[in-house]
Amino acid sequence: MSSDESNGWMQVAPKPNTFMPFGNGTHSCPGNELAKLEMLVLFHHLATKYRWSTSKSESGVQFGPFALPLNGLPMTFTRKD
Repeated sequence: MSSDESNGWMQVAPKPNTFMPFGNGTHSCPGNELAKLEMLVLFHHLATKYRWSTSKSESGVQFGPFALPLNGLPMTFTRKD
């Protein structure tokens, strides 16, 4: 028995055609940390330099495991002066 099996941890390969944008383990994308940084910079600029407001939408809410807007959530961004 391997050490992983004796500890109760089993290595399970992902199912075929599983979407894994940055890979996993030794095959992980070297740019995944850069992508995370770019997203943080984008959100920082949206939060500090723009005003957000929801556009008029009469689509309603879909209740499943989570509450979600039926047709997305239209947003309007205006630059702060």
